[in-house]
Amino acid sequence: MSEAELIDCATVGDALAQTAIGRRAHVPVGVAAALAEFGAREAAITLVMNPGADLTEATMRRLLERFGDDGEIREALLARPFLPAAIRSQLVQATASSLLAFAVDCAWLSRERAERVSREARDKANVTIVADTASGSSRKGLRSFVSHLRKTGQLTASLLLRALLSGRRDLFEAALVELSGLSEARVAGQLSALRGAGFAALSARAGLPPKFLPAFRAALEALSEVGASSPSEEKAELRLAMIERVLARCDRVNDGELERLVALLRRFEMEAAIEAGARQDAGARRQGVAATPRGPIVDMRALEAALAEAA
Repeated sequence: MSEAELIDCATVGDALAQTAIGRRAHVPVGVAAALAEFGAREAAITLVMNPGADLTEATMRRLLERFGDDGEIREALLARPFLPAAIRSQLVQATASSLLAFAVDCAWLSRERAERVSREARDKANVTIVADTASGSSRKGLRSFVSHLRKTGQLTASLLLRALLSGRRDLFEAALVELSGLSEARVAGQLSALRGAGFAALSARAGLPPKFLPAFRAALEALSEVGASSPSEEKAELRLAMIERVLARCDRVNDGELERLVALLRRFEMEAAIEAGARQDAGARRQGVAATPRGPIVDMRALEAALAEAA
């Protein structure tokens, strides 16, 4: 059958015929696009699992738009090699949305808390995606990913702060270029004078909340001392020392308007402490040394005793 005939069959055929097409040794780009647009769920799963299927980024995006709430299709897409950064991000977003709905329906979390947890997990994944792809992608590729984040409403101030506190200055700079509409040279010039009015104006032009300005400044100053992540560095973990420095700066200037920002930084601090402890334990296991015992981050017995006394 010709490609045109296969496209016609994928468009008007039943699920059995569509699945048979998706199982062919080679599924051309046009046929795969037709199955993504009109195929039944069974055909979509078969198509995604077929290594001989030519799936473009647009085709994978359409599959996620139609079947993003299907865990089997998400898993099959994630298993494909050389997955574009934007598709990985969209997979994270679809998974987070499904988990959020499940947690709220089961009354495990309030909707507000579930949305916050989901948003922060999504931000962490997006910073990790940048770190994982930085060594093999060009600056143009990073700009394209940042543009995707903006279009999908994920290019937020909290994401940019996480990026800086994880050493990803490249993501922060690319985001300022995208949000402000200025050239890379203009943005780099404004970033070279953090204490001046130019950086504040750049942040405002990019639409970033003014309350984040002291945190951005402190994080950028800390990065200039400890160094940003290199393009080949795959880690995207929060840096505890940097978070503590930014927290100290925000505490000094907090007049009651930065409480939510400080709360975000405290969550970052806890996450970084947990990751540091996990790395310490992993290093001890590799060396055949018992992990150093650590007390709980929150002493629940002491907390309960304090509450009982207050009551």
